[in-house]
Formats: sequence, C-alpha cells, structure tokens
Amino acid sequence: MAELYRRAWAMVARPGARTATEALVMGCPLIFNRYGSTMPQELLAPRYFAARGLDTSVRSPGQLVTVVHQWLDDPEAYAARRRRFAAERLRCHPQQVLQGLLD
Repeated sequence: MAELYRRAWAMVARPGARTATEALVMGCPLIFNRYGSTMPQELLAPRYFAARGLDTSVRSPGQLVTVVHQWLDDPEAYAARRRRFAAERLRCHPQQVLQGLLD
C-alpha cells in the first residue's frame, strides 16, 4: 500500500481513521467520500483534517468531478494542497510509537 500512496495523485475513500492516517503519513491528498450517511466512527478524521485546512469531502459523484477538475485546472492550488499535506504529515517511527505505549 505504501507504494500506491507514494504514486497516487490523490485518493478517494470513506473517512475512516485508518485510511485517513495512512494518507496523512504518506502525504497523499485525500478526498473523503461522504456519499449517503456517515457512520459515527467516520466523524473524527474529517474534523481533524478540517482543523488543519486539509478537508475535501464530496457527497455526490458530481462533486467529485468538480473537485478533480478544479485541481486539474489550477495546478498551483493543487500543488499548494500537496504542500499542506506534506507539512502536516505524521512523522514518527513505529519503534517510537511502541516505546510510548510501553512506557
């Protein structure tokens, strides 16, 4: 999966914590698929992303097309989004996480 995140221009996914964290760790812009209802466990990731100016959510296929067109039509705005994702990347080594849990 890490290689896919590195190569991806962007990713579209439900706003689950695991997928959102993976995208953030890899610096891959994420578009939250919020078609239909949102499950309770899907509420935290969009809030976290919104607080950092990273949230892009779509509620219909038409909105997804609009977002993609906007990013394609304005490469500078898309590049700025990638830079924001890179600046907010979660940076820690798995060993540090494990050590923090064991301390």
